[in-house]
Order: sequence, then structure tokens, then C-alpha cells
Amino acid sequence: MDEVVSAAVSPAIDEEQRLLALISDLELFAAQSDRSSLNIFELVGLDRQEIKHSRFLKFLLTPAERHGLGDAFLKEFIAKVFERCQSDPPIRPLAFSLASFEDALVQTEWRNIDILIESKSNRFVLAIENKIDAGEGNGQLSKYEKVIDATYPHYRCALAYLTPPDADTPSSSRWSSISYADVLQALTKARQSKVLAPEIQLTINHYVELIRRNIVPDDELIEQCRQIYAKHRQALELIYRYGDVNSFHTAASNFFKEHPEFRWSTLKPSRAAFLPASIYDAAPEMRGMNWFGQARPVLFWFSWEPKKLGLIIEVGPFNHEKYPREPLARKLLQHFGSKVKTISSQYTRVHTQYRALKEEAAGDVEKLQSDMTALYKDAVHHLSDIATILVEYFENKQPA
Repeated sequence: MDEVVSAAVSPAIDEEQRLLALISDLELFAAQSDRSSLNIFELVGLDRQEIKHSRFLKFLLTPAERHGLGDAFLKEFIAKVFERCQSDPPIRPLAFSLASFEDALVQTEWRNIDILIESKSNRFVLAIENKIDAGEGNGQLSKYEKVIDATYPHYRCALAYLTPPDADTPSSSRWSSISYADVLQALTKARQSKVLAPEIQLTINHYVELIRRNIVPDDELIEQCRQIYAKHRQALELIYRYGDVNSFHTAASNFFKEHPEFRWSTLKPSRAAFLPASIYDAAPEMRGMNWFGQARPVLFWFSWEPKKLGLIIEVGPFNHEKYPREPLARKLLQHFGSKVKTISSQYTRVHTQYRALKEEAAGDVEKLQSDMTALYKDAVHHLSDIATILVEYFENKQPA
């Protein structure tokens, strides 16, 4: 009898011991790490708030501010933008290295653009769209391009799309995709070239640590997490199996279960992509393309942000001699009645619909799932037409 009882409870005891061992190592990790130290920016809630980041970056990027960096950080930042340009940078390298940007005027929320930098002496303007958790709005970048082109017709122009590493790329090829890792590199290089006052040095140190904690993956932290995972894999898998998970992730999982007819789906922290059967069958795989881990040229995906949930239908970054992507994007845009004139070389959102989320609903699984269902219900009416466009465009053949 004792042997039967022991055999019945031993798995639970083993799991409990694994969890206790994990807790012990996590406590040791916290004790040895300085990540719990006081950070002035976290105290004021700046960790992932785009507007506050934009305002502090404005301070650092403005040469006339009393931080002692002059135009050093601004020039390092612009250099990063130029490195990421898909065409030749607007200022030649030698001329840029010799130029002074001490006259630069930096503004935030100018005509809804997060950061705008103007240097009259160089006849140069740089627009920065800052995205941390939010996604790109429908037609947002093309709208800003028109504003910049109209306001600065005789200026050399650069456009920067600033995001965390591994975030979505901009829909327009005119925008250089840079990350907060680039910000760290530029700021580190700039401050090493200057002798800064102790209070400024401390402030910059806190900002750098804030980015490393909350936005840019820290290599040391990643390695420590890998070691903990390797040692406590079974305990962590137990937590994943039974613990609470992201509300959006749960809602999307439930939504996918409600639609077994989907041929493919995948989940990310704030993205959930899928392909209805009719679209999956009509859209052939494009060789060499990897988009959300699949290779079909059109995707449906949910985008979750703290204040809104959206359903996006998008043409992805395929490149094929026989089947160029721009004509397909235009056919789909025409179907949805879009007036977009410029088609990017990588991503084209042909349909976007959002539903506002109240603060208390952002973590409500049932509300999120209900909104997903409503958004998809509106899109279902277009499935047949989209499939027809795809079949006709690809001639119902697999691209070679």
C-alpha cells in the first residue's frame, strides 16, 4: 500500500522540488544582479513610453542644450541613419564628417512627427518616427513624407523609423530602419569623446541602463537566462503550461481554436498572423521569402497595442521576376478602395481596421477575443474577392 501511495505522489513531489530549485536560483540571480537598483527614469515611468523617450532624445540631440555633448550625439545618430539608407545618403561621407550641426533645431510632435531635426546651415532635415510598442498606422509614413517634401522642398532629407530590435520594418523604403541598439551605440561613442559634468554622466548612465533593461536585449542577461533555462527547463515548462500568459496571446490562441479552417497561424507577443484556407490555397509560396516564418505573399494578422486592436491584410516582401509585387499590391489596394499612391518595396498594408480598447479591457481575454472575432467577421466578406485576385494574378501556378 505504501509503495502505491509513493508512486502516485512522486511526480508531484518531483515537480515541487524542481520549482523550489528554480526559485532558489532566481533569488540568487536577483541578489547578484544590479537590475533592481534605483533608476530615475523608471521612477517617472519613462521605461516604454514613446512620448517621454522622444522628449529626452530631443534633449540629447539638441546641440545647444546644457548636456556638454554639443552635436556629437546628433552626428553619431545621423551617421546610423545614413548607414541604414536603402539608397545613397543625402550628404556625402566626407562632407558630412566635416560639417557642423551646432545650429540644429530639434522639435517633438511637429505636425504629428515624433522628432524633427532641422539644420539650416546644412540645408538638412531629419524626421524620426519613434515606435516602441505601437505599430505603424495605415498610411502614416507616406503622410509624413508629403509633409516633409512640401515644407522642405530644397532641403536634403533623411527619414528614420526608430524601434526596438527585431520590430517590424517600415512600410516605405524611404525610411531607414534603426533600433534603440543604434541609439545606445551612438550615445556611448558620443559621450566617450566628451568630458561631461558628473550629473550629466549619471543621467546618461541611467538612460542607457533604462534602454538595456526595457527595450534592447542585454547579452549578459540573455546568457544568464539561457543558463537558468538549461538548468531548470522542466520547471519552466511546468510554469508555461499552467501559469498565466499574455492576455493577447491567450485571446489569439482561443480565436485560432475557433477557426480550425485556418491553414496556418503563428503567435508573437503582440502579433498573431494567420491564413484562411481560401487565401492559403490561392497564394503560392514565394521562394526565398521568410515572413512570420512562412513564404506566402499575403497575410492576415492582428496587431495589439495598449489602446487598440487591429486586423491588417498585408502584401509581404517577395521578389519574383515573373510576379512583381507592386501590381499585386495595387490590385488589392484598388479592391479596398485605397488611394495610396506610393507602393513600398517590402510591405504594403492593403486593409487595416482597428477597434479602440479601454484601459481596463487591454488585459481582458474575453474582450480581446470578441474584438478579434468582430474584426475578422468584417474581413470575411473580402475573402472570395482576395482569393480571386490572387488566383488570377498568379495564374493558379506555383512560381518557379
